Amino acid sequence: MGGARVTFWTEERTAHLKRLLDEKRLRPDLSFSDIGRALGCSRNSALSKAHRMGWTDNVSKRVRSHRQALRAVRRVVASPVPPPEPYVEPIEPALVPEKQRKALTDLSDRDCRWPVGDPRHADFHFCGARREPGISYCKAHAQRAFQAPVVARRESIEGDAKKVRVAEAV
Repeated sequence: MGGARVTFWTEERTAHLKRLLDEKRLRPDLSFSDIGRALGCSRNSALSKAHRMGWTDNVSKRVRSHRQALRAVRRVVASPVPPPEPYVEPIEPALVPEKQRKALTDLSDRDCRWPVGDPRHADFHFCGARREPGISYCKAHAQRAFQAPVVARRESIEGDAKKVRVAEAV
């Protein structure tokens, strides 16, 4: 039971790995896959042994961290940021005169169909004012429903400001 333990990493293979790692410092294009093939093991085995030996490749770490930073910037820039919504004065139910208010069943084809209130409550109604030609709302509600397109500015990765269209007028 207490026999000698056989390991892949003999002194000769470890010395060969050290020579290949020294060569890698001079030739950054030498990959750990190439090193693993030269040693007769996998890429991960060669990489793990190199790390256990305390080997670091400062050049590749700088390149890797620079690439990671660029990816992070691209993710932030590429992620859609909703534009700030323009402030619109709320139209209170009290602003719609009592005799102008209409239930759904009382609406005619000439009435403003702007809903006022919560449909789950008994006091829910529609504006009922005379609607504008070609749209379903009166002039006041049409201004709220159809707003000019919003153009937002965002910074590109290079720092140049670019205009981005985020909405179109209806």
